[in-house]
Amino acid sequence: MIEPSFFSLFAVDYKRLLPEHLFTHLKMHTFEAVDYVSRLYESSSDFSEAFNAAKSASTQLFYHSHCQQRSLGLAEPTLRLLRDIGFNVLTSTVECCGMAGSFGYKLGYYEISASLGQQLAKQIEIASESGMETVVLASGTSCTEQIHDFTHTKPIHPLVWLESILH
Repeated sequence: MIEPSFFSLFAVDYKRLLPEHLFTHLKMHTFEAVDYVSRLYESSSDFSEAFNAAKSASTQLFYHSHCQQRSLGLAEPTLRLLRDIGFNVLTSTVECCGMAGSFGYKLGYYEISASLGQQLAKQIEIASESGMETVVLASGTSCTEQIHDFTHTKPIHPLVWLESILH
């Protein structure tokens, strides 16, 4: 699953909607996408060599994980993989980008959403002042849109970025 909220649906929420044997089967065969790639990286020397050859010492990564990904403990495999490959990875300390699906579009929540988006944008701005090329990664669609709205930078999903460095 690429979108963390979809992973949550298949691995957590369907427990209340499906018979137990179907839910268990589904959960056992559902993987967060970068976690799956991380497992391949750890188990295959060919896979590891391809990524190691692609790293760049002049690039740092700023990674914001989706709030559902964080709450399910699924941000760590992405961080571990990016660091194992050899990249300096900075992470946001903002727990949520402020968008959370349609949350940020609702009139009563706009100020909260904007405040979180501005905090995240400030962290990205500070990271970009290091003098190194900074690639902004975000694992959720709503996170990507919120970051783009407040920074005019289009973040890349970690999986898409990993694929791009192999070429």
